Order: sequence, then C-alpha cells, then structure tokens
Amino acid sequence: MTTLAAPPAEVSRPGEISPYVSIFADLMPDEVLATRRLRDLKRKIFIGMAGLVVLLLAAYAVSWLQTVSSRSDLSDEQHRATTQTKTLKNYADLLTAQQQVSAITTTLSGLMKNDLQWQTLLANARRVAPAGMNLTTINGTVVTTTAGTTTQVGGNALDVLNQTGQLPVGSVTISGTAHDKNSVAAFADKLTTLPGIAAPFVTNVTGAKGAINFSINALITEKALGGRFTTTVPATNPSTGGK
Repeated sequence: MTTLAAPPAEVSRPGEISPYVSIFADLMPDEVLATRRLRDLKRKIFIGMAGLVVLLLAAYAVSWLQTVSSRSDLSDEQHRATTQTKTLKNYADLLTAQQQVSAITTTLSGLMKNDLQWQTLLANARRVAPAGMNLTTINGTVVTTTAGTTTQVGGNALDVLNQTGQLPVGSVTISGTAHDKNSVAAFADKLTTLPGIAAPFVTNVTGAKGAINFSINALITEKALGGRFTTTVPATNPSTGGK
C-alpha cells in the first residue's frame, strides 16, 4: 500500500518544481493482519468462555450450599422427631388413658343421645312459675319414636296444638296450686318458651280464688333430649301438627 503526499508549502516557489515528494508505504502483509485479528478474536472468545465458566461455578456453589443447608435442616428435624418420639414413649400410659376416655365418652354420647334431661326440664318449669304458684307434681313419660313417624304422643289435641315443628317424644303433666286462674294461664304461656316443651294445655282448674288447683298437659319434644355427654342437639324434623 503506497500513498503520495503533497510537498511542504514552504519549499514550493513560483516557477520551481519541488524536489521533495513524500511517499508512505504500508508493507504489512495481509496474512499478518488477519493473524492479529484472529488472535484478538480468540482472546475475546477465551475471556467470554472464562466468564461463563465462572458463572457456572458460582451457580453450582450456590446450589451446593443450598443442598447442604437443606440436608442439615432435614437432619435436625429428623433428630427432633426422633427425640419427641422417644419422649412420647414416657407418656404412653397417659396417651392410652386419653384414648380410652375418648372412646368411653363417644359411647356414652351415643347411648345418652335420646336421654331426657329431667333435672333441667323441672328447673326450667319452676323458674317460669309465677310468684305464689306451687308446683306439687310433675309426671312425664318418654316414648321411643322415629323421626318422620306420625305416632300420637300426647293425643290428638296436643298434637294439633304443637306448632314448633319438632318431633314429640313424650308428654308431661304438671300439677300445682295458684292464687288465681290468670296465674295458671300465664304459666301455661311461659311453658311454650321453654326448650323441649310444646303445646301446653290446661286440663283442670278447680277451687276458689286464693286456692286454685290446676293441671297442665304438654308435649316433650326432641329438643329436650340429650344427656350431659351429648355434644350436639338432634336435628329437628317436622311432625304432625307442625307448621
């Protein structure tokens, strides 16, 4: 490669030809230039590959550390579980007793599902009795019925008066003394607010004011069932006379 350069300005004079001519020649062979470019390219490729290898090694190191940490955590948890299992063996008798108590409670719950809580029923009846009223006798009976049957528990009159939509499972007769008939009527109305009592009906009122003897018949519904071991109240079912 040869380049012709212009002569310097100070040498040129009018009417004279400059005896100086600058010539630049690039004598570097193309093979050498190609070799240099190839060397530069190889160096860049090597640097890139080295960087990639470093990144891969870093990723592998992070993954290895995470694996080691996970294995360590797993080993700790297994050791803790083994320790707790050994500790539980010391309380084997207590755990067995708890299981037996749970099984007994479940059995009692099933056996007493249809048991009537008479104490609660009597306490509620006395609680709503007006002042001055004395309850002398409370007689009740519970019969075995199946949800959905049309068994007449309290007779046609009480079944018709049962507007609770609950299955009647028995009947109760409450007798006592009161000051007047209004107290008897008020007591019969309050009985309808008690859970498990439906269709109270005054069957007998005798005597003079101040010494009234009365009797009230009522239905016992399924809502009154359930012993002290029963955790759930039986679901209600429409019965004859319900809404």
